[in-house]
Amino acid sequence: MNATLRAGCCNALMFGSETCSNFTDYNFDTITITGASKSGLGLVSMDGATISDVHYRNINVTNVASPVMQKIGTRKRCGDSPGVGHINNITYDDITIAGKSSPQFSPTIWGADTSHEPSNVTFNNVKITVPGGHANIGTGVPSNNSTDYNPNSIGTRPAYGWYIHNANNIHFTGGSRVEVSSGDARPAVIADTGSQVTFDGFQAERSTGSTDVVFQTVNPFCVQNSTNTAGGALRVTATGSTQSCPSQGSDFSIGISPASQTVSAGGTAKFTVSTSVVSGTPGNVSLSVSGAPSGSTPTFSVNPVAAGGSSVLTIPVPSNASGSFAIAVTGTAGTTTHTATATLAVGTTGGLVISGLSVADSANAADWSIQSNLRVGSVQYGDRTFTLTAVPSALNGAQWIRTANDSKGATADPLVTFTISTSATVAVAVDTRIGRRPWMDSSWVDTGTSLKNNESTPRTFEVFTRTFPAGQVALGPNGSTGSSNYVIVVF
Repeated sequence: MNATLRAGCCNALMFGSETCSNFTDYNFDTITITGASKSGLGLVSMDGATISDVHYRNINVTNVASPVMQKIGTRKRCGDSPGVGHINNITYDDITIAGKSSPQFSPTIWGADTSHEPSNVTFNNVKITVPGGHANIGTGVPSNNSTDYNPNSIGTRPAYGWYIHNANNIHFTGGSRVEVSSGDARPAVIADTGSQVTFDGFQAERSTGSTDVVFQTVNPFCVQNSTNTAGGALRVTATGSTQSCPSQGSDFSIGISPASQTVSAGGTAKFTVSTSVVSGTPGNVSLSVSGAPSGSTPTFSVNPVAAGGSSVLTIPVPSNASGSFAIAVTGTAGTTTHTATATLAVGTTGGLVISGLSVADSANAADWSIQSNLRVGSVQYGDRTFTLTAVPSALNGAQWIRTANDSKGATADPLVTFTISTSATVAVAVDTRIGRRPWMDSSWVDTGTSLKNNESTPRTFEVFTRTFPAGQVALGPNGSTGSSNYVIVVF
């Protein structure tokens, strides 16, 4: 977060190129990339790893050879006889990319085969400009070195913009577009072999050739509310492919039960994910999950599920897991997405479960989250990289709520509510520059202990505590822009 990158010889932000184990739940936010001779944003699985729940947002990229590269390869060189890996539940939000003239590679999503496809990938407001200047080279599948992850491992793509091969549930929304600096006779998009590839509100610069978007053995696909960059209709060609778009105004809802459960480390948690039709004909709902303990590979009994149907989510819990985990299940039907959450408590939590986190600061609520195992080194805020350098012994290892520092000036009262399953002590650590907050009455005890962080000027946070019965807890605002936001701990 808040980084500037440049790669003179190589990939700027490459994820997974030397990956034998699974990776999940990574976020890349507010990044500037000023050059790369290979990929700007690369994500690959070459040695059998499953890479999931990786999220890119607020990224500006210039002067890169390959704007975006996703690839599943078959190098399989890890020592435990790995199979072929998977890539799923990847999002790109609010990203602008400009490619360089030489070398140049079209943005690519490439699966190893129809059983190992990148899936559940969403591009929202992703705008790419490529150099262009090529003649039409047909629509055939380019050559591929399946043991190499670099962008030149695949031959010249037959699309100037997105080339998608062996992929499913790939969605372009929110004003995403692709354009060229110099006219190009290749199509803007080619999707070859896959399913549920959708473009809604998408723009592509008109090819100097005869076709803008090509689908080959993609069932179904959808192009709606999309135009060329001059506002005209996109020229779409489909071979062995059928268009099926959700009816305009179609919607669905999603829920998960139970809302919370506790399991032992090494055990298995099961949740029922239910969907229902709200309006129209939403079609199938593709499911993805985030927030599971590290090392766990969750599965759905049915995925996708028809709107109105249900699926069982199974989460194996590693033997070394402990604490409370916020499980988020996201359903996607066409361009419509909804999320439901539940809490999974693992290990020696004493039966305490925190759930139902709600923040009355919509601009920053997404950066608040329920966490486990507070300790020195914990990242203090969801929107900052500050870490804690001192934690009182009474709070060490406890469940806690990571707040957003940008919520420090919010004035809503209550600012945050959450539910605790048993009676517990709630600690609020307040920046000593402002001290006890007005909503803290005499029932709040100043413990005389404090947290400390590693801001450029390290800050100290005075710990106040109060015991609450099982049920909802409501806390007032920090209410000051002249301080850092508070931290919440429950034990």
